Parts: sequence; structure tokens; C-alpha cells
Amino acid sequence: MSDKPKILVLCGSTRFSEAYQEANLRETLAGNIVLTIGCDMRADADLFADIAQLYIPEDGLCLDMTWGLGNFWKGVTRKIISMDLVTKASILADLRYLPFKDNSFGAVILDPPYMHGGAAGPVQTIKASIASPYGNNYAHSPLSSSSVSELYQQGAAEALRVLKRKGILVIKT
Repeated sequence: MSDKPKILVLCGSTRFSEAYQEANLRETLAGNIVLTIGCDMRADADLFADIAQLYIPEDGLCLDMTWGLGNFWKGVTRKIISMDLVTKASILADLRYLPFKDNSFGAVILDPPYMHGGAAGPVQTIKASIASPYGNNYAHSPLSSSSVSELYQQGAAEALRVLKRKGILVIKT
């Protein structure tokens, strides 16, 4: 066993800031090194406007492959192709099977449908409207984290396929 402390990375939504802060304190007091990547208590849209300004080329085409309600894009002036399975996005498609050619986008945004419940209970997605289009009844029955992990991996692989060389991939967790 190593004498070195564990290094943990915490990432999460601002909607769960209290749980995030509790985990950070608990792990720090346990002697672990806790890294908080991109943690900010501002609204997601405000943060994303900053990210877009810094990293997404103004002249490049951007794909948001999990558009949702498009809330990230308030205040962003980049050209965006919106895609999702459950909303009024410009293209309705599954994040695992993108209908685009390889190397099509200078930036790709992936905000995968996430889950909650953890070790304390059955793991479920946040909304049935997100889960059912992906061929699963995630919102109403327990599922393994490996099933959702597979969904994320397939979506990330597709994102990389359509991303141009030296493009930027933003994965929101």
C-alpha cells in the first residue's frame, strides 16, 4: 500500500453544489488531495458563454449533440447545429449514431444524459423524457452504471469521429 494520498477529481453540476461541497470537505479531511475541475457557482449558461468565447473558433461550425433546451447557448454568438432526440433541436438524432461525415465540426459539445441515485439506491436518469428515446426505461427501473457508461462512451466516440483534427470537444458533466 502506498503512503501517498489519493488524488480525487470532483466534477458536478451547480444544481448539486451542497453535495459537491460536502464531498470535497469529507475527502479533504480524510487526507485525500481533491481537485475541482471547472467548479464555479455561476449558472451553466454564463459559464458556457465564457468557455465558448475562449475555446470555440468564431469561424468554425459547432455541433451541440445533446441540445436539450439550448440553455448553454444564451449569449453565445457561434454558429451552432443543434441536435437531440427529445427536443426542438434542428436535427433529431441519437448521440450514438451521428448523421454527419467524419471531421465535420471545429467544436462538438456533449452533455450526456446523466443519472443519479448512486450507491445508496437504484440508479436512474433525471428525466424519463431523456431515457426513453435511447431505448431504455432508465427512469423507471434500476440499471447498472456500466449501461450508462456505455452510452457515454459511444456518444464520445461519435463526437471524436465528427470532430475536425485539432478541434475542441467539450464534455459537460
